[in-house]
Amino acid sequence: RCVNSSLNQPDTTLTAKQGSIGLNGTTSVQKLTANAGQDISTGTSDVTSNGIANLTAGRDVKLDAVTKASSLSVKAGHDITSTPGIRADMDNGLMNLTAGNDIKLSGVGMTWAHNLTAGAGNNITLEKVMVGNNLISAAKGDISLGKTVAANNNIVLDAGKNLTTVNTASKNFIARAGADL
Repeated sequence: RCVNSSLNQPDTTLTAKQGSIGLNGTTSVQKLTANAGQDISTGTSDVTSNGIANLTAGRDVKLDAVTKASSLSVKAGHDITSTPGIRADMDNGLMNLTAGNDIKLSGVGMTWAHNLTAGAGNNITLEKVMVGNNLISAAKGDISLGKTVAANNNIVLDAGKNLTTVNTASKNFIARAGADL
């Protein structure tokens, strides 16, 4: 298990081939890269990268704290989840989420300045997510957009099964479902 409480390096690379990584309070002046054979958790203290942050886990990624980066790429073999009420800030950057199973994000302050792209092997559930430009999601299972999901430009959804939305706002809304819409 690799746990970092106060790293402050130009480029930070963390690897736990067979274990997990806790990024609690990690700061990287440039690029932050974390590769774990099992899980990655941001912990309860802010995680900051002034450059790109790449998080890759063999199992789950848990976004439990404020995460700040110019762009964020998260890949999980199983699930990507967030604690309600957390915030992710991307300064005009991109956020790409890819999960082998489910993506579930819920947070009052979950904001991205530019684009959020999410792809899941099973289901995607988003609640209280604000995107500065485009929200693009594709899931082999269901897509569920709960309370207050908004994008300033486009929301594009492609669900292999069912698609449900509640209180969703954007200039353009494009949705496709394999079953119920």
